[in-house]
Amino acid sequence: MVKLKILRSSVIYSKYQQAKLAVAKLKILSQVQYKAQYKKDKKLPANPHRVYEGKGWTSWYNFFGKKKPDFYSSYAKAKDAAKRLSISSAGDYKKKYSKDKSLPSHPDDFYSKKGWTSWYHFLGKK
Repeated sequence: MVKLKILRSSVIYSKYQQAKLAVAKLKILSQVQYKAQYKKDKKLPANPHRVYEGKGWTSWYNFFGKKKPDFYSSYAKAKDAAKRLSISSAGDYKKKYSKDKSLPSHPDDFYSKKGWTSWYHFLGKK
């Protein structure tokens, strides 16, 4: 007996705005939700940030119709804020960062070109 694998349609929304409207219709509000639910619409791509780059894509926030938060502009300010929250590890950061709306969920990505070296340095550990 031969098993056939059903492939998703290779036809995706050609325009960024079409994909954005489809995401809104599905009520997807985060990257985690997107990865779990984008297959509900066969025309949504797995990696919209790559597909729509140069075609209207600006950020995940915009894609989900959300306002981008005002994060600390510098690595040093974010590092000080993490210290004030007594964050002791990357896992602890995930639990506490939301207490300060100016801290991003992934500081290692956000500050990657602004001074980030490691979680140890960010949290003042040796």
